[in-house]
Amino acid sequence: AYLDISTAEFRVTEVESVEVLLEELFRIRPREILLPEEANPEWAGTAANQLGAAVTHIEPVHFDRRRAEESLTAHFRVHSLEGFGIHRMEAGIRSAGAILSYLQANLLDSCNHLQTLHPYHRSDYMVLDEATVRNLEIFQSASFQGLKGSLLAVVDQTSTPMGGRKLRQWLRYPLIQLEAIRSRQQAAAELVERASLRATIRSSLEKINDLERLNSRNSTGVSTPRDLVALKKSLQVLPVLRQALDGCASERLTGLRDSWDYLAEVAELLEASLTDPPPLTFNAGGVIAPGVSAE
Repeated sequence: AYLDISTAEFRVTEVESVEVLLEELFRIRPREILLPEEANPEWAGTAANQLGAAVTHIEPVHFDRRRAEESLTAHFRVHSLEGFGIHRMEAGIRSAGAILSYLQANLLDSCNHLQTLHPYHRSDYMVLDEATVRNLEIFQSASFQGLKGSLLAVVDQTSTPMGGRKLRQWLRYPLIQLEAIRSRQQAAAELVERASLRATIRSSLEKINDLERLNSRNSTGVSTPRDLVALKKSLQVLPVLRQALDGCASERLTGLRDSWDYLAEVAELLEASLTDPPPLTFNAGGVIAPGVSAE
């Protein structure tokens, strides 16, 4: 299981061997690896050294199946994990539960921004081992020893940090299911053929801040007044984006359009409650707009 605390990406899989586990770790590239106390497998040291990751040992009880399942169901407010599609993932449940327990005990009180848990199966994607990724120069160029000259540098025309992360994920996990590939191609083809629609969508996206990270900062209580105003301005763009997508025909784009919660009431609340521009910190005062609250 792995979690990116800054974006709330929480995913679970299971693998059949240590070799495959190492391949997956090199794809994920974690900053920290959690293990039960007294467990010190050779693969962990190898991975940590090559990835520059910290290894943290926690009490084995956090990896207990029953405790892990109870912790996950309580956090997500569900009766079982079946709805997430991970109920048969023994090691996955133990690992995800251990991550959540570690987070709750050491980093955050509520972890409210962790809203879901996504299973994935390596069989759904083309497996690219570390040597292949390096030789194809997908993320790093051998000539420049960095992003410059890599495939990612050539194709990354994304307008938001969220889009940049999504593109990296797609390149790390290339699709092999024909139907999913065609769905993605049809959406891309529509945007290639309709230049004005593409320009409108890009213009809207450029006005949207990093919603994933803003959400994490707000949920963990470290946001500033300017974070809240950035959230407000980003949410106010979503209806414009929705209007642009109304003219789309591809199933993937219409599906995205219809699946969003546009959070209009949140945007309205922020608009009515906050001064704009706001001060840098809450302690400075003058954050709440006049007339909102006498206190």
